[in-house]
Amino acid sequence: PERVVGLVLIGGFASFAESPGVQALWADDVSHIVDPVSPEFVRGFQEGASSSHLPSQFLADVVAESLKMPAHVWSSVLKATMSEELIDELHRITV
Repeated sequence: PERVVGLVLIGGFASFAESPGVQALWADDVSHIVDPVSPEFVRGFQEGASSSHLPSQFLADVVAESLKMPAHVWSSVLKATMSEELIDELHRITV
């Protein structure tokens, strides 16, 4: 803490449980995802979750890396994200 002047959380959420966007992502896409994961889905996901100012090659690399994740990982990660509640833990940030 003595080396930290401040903490900025950008795009950090204490809860995704009630997020309409996350709920729609689950209901419309991830709950039905199968291998091989669609490149169109991954590109759309990454474009929606990223800045529109990313260099095109960087976005292409991110999509290529994301395509390495099997469907069960996409599903497990989103389920865990939706069930995690961090609101009661925010007071623990002391820096």
